[in-house]
Amino acid sequence: MQVFGAVYWHRHYRFMAMVRGTLTTAVYRKALQMDVKASISAKTITLTSVDCERITRGLMDLHELWANVMQVAIATWQIETQLGVACIAPIVVTLGLFSINQIPKAITH
Repeated sequence: MQVFGAVYWHRHYRFMAMVRGTLTTAVYRKALQMDVKASISAKTITLTSVDCERITRGLMDLHELWANVMQVAIATWQIETQLGVACIAPIVVTLGLFSINQIPKAITH
């Protein structure tokens, strides 16, 4: 199991590095092609680099989301094969705790 986890994380970080490199290259290539009169400042490039980092972080969370959903589905199926209908209890507890966790976020926004 640990071998598969290591391969997963290796490929995950490899993908994230490729996305970050592609975005950064596109931003700097566009900055180099702009007209001199446009007077692009260093602040703009720095902020755009930060945006590239935020995009890659968002993709990491998105990637984790689908992987976690698949993991829960497989675990639920395995519990169902062993316990039958009792597999619903962990799902109800998880959804209940998720709902309770969202209440403070809704109040602050």
